[in-house]
Amino acid sequence: MFPHRLRKQKHTSLVCHVKATFPLHVCRHCYTQIRGVTMSKLKLFVVVLVAAISLLFLAPAGKQGTLIPVGTAYAQDDWKTEFEAICSKTQDSAALSPDELNNLVDRCNKLRPHIEKLDETQRKVYLKRLQMCRDLFVFVLESKEKK
Repeated sequence: MFPHRLRKQKHTSLVCHVKATFPLHVCRHCYTQIRGVTMSKLKLFVVVLVAAISLLFLAPAGKQGTLIPVGTAYAQDDWKTEFEAICSKTQDSAALSPDELNNLVDRCNKLRPHIEKLDETQRKVYLKRLQMCRDLFVFVLESKEKK
């Protein structure tokens, strides 16, 4: 593949002039050429990798760094913000008035269709959490109405 620079040894045989250094019988000249080809491929790989990473950083991304359309990001933030606002009220649900509890139950009912549009894993988790929050609000509301 590469031309060998050969030299004559004492025994009148032609051998690679750096046989002791390179046990695979590749002379230094050939090694330099092989390394040059490898370095060219490596440089090309690095340039392509840097370009790909640059494109990822320039593209719009969601909160978790995933590439998603910009319009979807706002819709996703809306339901999640609403979910957090509703479920954050569970700790002090006993102190809320019946009107506020009814309002929270209605908000849970309105949020349910938005969560049902998510992928399967997120849908299961968030629907279960929303249902638990809703059940707590209903329980507190019923216990206040009995008094």
